[in-house]
Amino acid sequence: MNGSRSPVLLLLLSGFIAALLFVRAQNPAFLQMGATATERKSLRVGVHMIRPDADVLSRAAELGANAIVLLFPWREIEPTQGYFFWQMADEAVAGAAYYGLELIVRLDQPPEWALIETTKVGEPPVDIDAYERFVRNVAGRYRGKVAGYIIWNEPNLALEWNDRPPDPPGYAALLQAGHRGVRAGDPAAKVISAGLAPTNTNNDHAMDDRRFLEELYRHGADRNFDVLAAHAYGFGRPPDAPFQEMNEVNTEEDGLEGLVFQRVVALRSIMERNGDAHKPVYITEMGWTVEPVAHSAWQEVTPDQQADYIIQALELAEAGWPWLELAIVWNLGGETHPEWRGYSLLTEEGTPRPAYRVLQEWLADRRSSETHAQPTSPRHVQIMAKDVIIHLGDKDLPEPWVPLYKGLRRSPRWEGVFYLDEPGSEDWLLTLRIMQSNFWSNRIWINGYLLPEPMPIEDFSRTWVMHSWRVPAEFLQPGLNRIAVTIAHAPPLIQDRRFTYDDLQITDVQLSRAPFD
Repeated sequence: MNGSRSPVLLLLLSGFIAALLFVRAQNPAFLQMGATATERKSLRVGVHMIRPDADVLSRAAELGANAIVLLFPWREIEPTQGYFFWQMADEAVAGAAYYGLELIVRLDQPPEWALIETTKVGEPPVDIDAYERFVRNVAGRYRGKVAGYIIWNEPNLALEWNDRPPDPPGYAALLQAGHRGVRAGDPAAKVISAGLAPTNTNNDHAMDDRRFLEELYRHGADRNFDVLAAHAYGFGRPPDAPFQEMNEVNTEEDGLEGLVFQRVVALRSIMERNGDAHKPVYITEMGWTVEPVAHSAWQEVTPDQQADYIIQALELAEAGWPWLELAIVWNLGGETHPEWRGYSLLTEEGTPRPAYRVLQEWLADRRSSETHAQPTSPRHVQIMAKDVIIHLGDKDLPEPWVPLYKGLRRSPRWEGVFYLDEPGSEDWLLTLRIMQSNFWSNRIWINGYLLPEPMPIEDFSRTWVMHSWRVPAEFLQPGLNRIAVTIAHAPPLIQDRRFTYDDLQITDVQLSRAPFD
């Protein structure tokens, strides 16, 4: 060939280009087939909550967050093996749905009964089969309501690994169990690897997060997660402080070098070297502290710096990290723990710090005209599920009684929350099943209003009986509502050291617009 272009070839090429342009015009998604995590997407932004407090959850909605990360502590949901207490998790899922927040759930903090004593490398310090069952139960209960599950937290720290040395093959085994649990319970939910603590330390207390991730890939963990979670803290430095990538992860302690927000790029590089460029990254914790504990005083920033750094970090990530799909600020607030409260966007009293206000404005500026989807009030609201039983009183009793509410020696009051869009003007009907209410002074409260009718007196047959109460519409309100049940002291003549309060159980609490006769 002499290098000249054949007229036939040029004609065929022109025809192909014309056809391609026509198909693209008819179907804009055509050229996006095979899209990978490296293509630019709008960054979603959210906040992390330590506990799903209903009041704090509402502040996430007011902030304009796209998503929240919530911890579902295993030890609180399954305090004894096989006994599940779902109220906290049920209310959190209902609140996230009401406010239109994408929900990511973290599953860790094992109960004592699930811990195992082992020094074997590759064996997690928890009953791995029990963890898989727990994950499967959670994912199955909230199928279609939770976007993804984070399997454990910072396993590269002994503090999070039952005080055992960090063990990448051990976590890989736990991640595999978590993956099986999620897939069995909710195949559509994402499996998210545990966020690793940024550290340069390599000893029995901690392992460099880069080294830990490399080891996870070496042990085949990439088969068991859809999204890599990262913890991207600023350590007192601005978000544009450069991170110098190293050719190899150091095996020695390396001081404070590289402890910057952009360290997450090193984790992304490890993903790409191991063939995982198609997977996205979620930053599930990021932030700066205005109130560090003594040993972290060097990390302190001012409240204004905290606000500026969070926005700068989000803008830096959105502009330059197309593989990052979600960034979660640690933490929303209301925390009293000295290690956490300095990062909070809200003070312990709920007062917004500058970071809350600035982030709220930033999110409002980039939000479309669409508002969070809030469901219209249905004719029926399940306030407490049929498989959640509340035992109020002060005595441990045999089956069919469950343990006392919250594990307290005396539990005279139960509280729950529920959500309504618009109560309307007509009365509602509250129903619940009760076991063995023995005093007229056991009462029900809605948003601080006492329902006029007391609980009816029952016999001691330990059977469940359904009762109903009218709830005036004026007792209800749009959004968050609260319900409480209080029990009475036993009469003085029959009180003794074992019998101070009445004991009763409640379950299956419902509110409906059912017509009255």
